[in-house]
Amino acid sequence: GREHVIRSLIDALGGKCECFYFGLDTDVYIVAKMPSEASVVSFTLTCNETRRVDFKTIPLLTPEGFDVCAQMKPGPYRPPGASTRPVPKTT
Repeated sequence: GREHVIRSLIDALGGKCECFYFGLDTDVYIVAKMPSEASVVSFTLTCNETRRVDFKTIPLLTPEGFDVCAQMKPGPYRPPGASTRPVPKTT
């Protein structure tokens, strides 16, 4: 059925389907490890060819991966239209 087809697509792209669930509010929930962003896009395009599948792709991070991202902070963020004056530090 559907689970076998999806698992086969993920395997063919070098990924691993870790779990597959049917949902009441969404058709299916899949957690998969994919080797690259390109493989995720390929999976999405393949599934969307039928126009009978609608899904969201949500990247998940491990706590360690999140810590790496947090350390990459490029500097202070100033929203468009915000004052060019520096924001005073609070103590």
